[in-house]
Amino acid sequence: MRLKEIIAEWYYLKDSSNSVPFAKQDSNVRDFYHKIAGGEIPSLVSSYFSNRGVVTKIIRGCIQGFVNAHGVQLTKENSESLVKRIISQIRNQ
Repeated sequence: MRLKEIIAEWYYLKDSSNSVPFAKQDSNVRDFYHKIAGGEIPSLVSSYFSNRGVVTKIIRGCIQGFVNAHGVQLTKENSESLVKRIISQIRNQ
């Protein structure tokens, strides 16, 4: 299931006391909630790229593992610049 569909259904379930499943709702209702979901996706994705975000931790761990395996110790002080460059490149994509 696509992220937009999941978010749209979550908003539908949050707003509705209706027992009709989201997939069987009228297309106008689904379109309305898909529009809401489309507006929420950028903020959700940006939270993953924040300083304490999941993707940042994954990237930092990958960099540390690679550099440490090749005999150079990567510290917090000298790794931040590299992490910021990688995150910037991902955001630009």
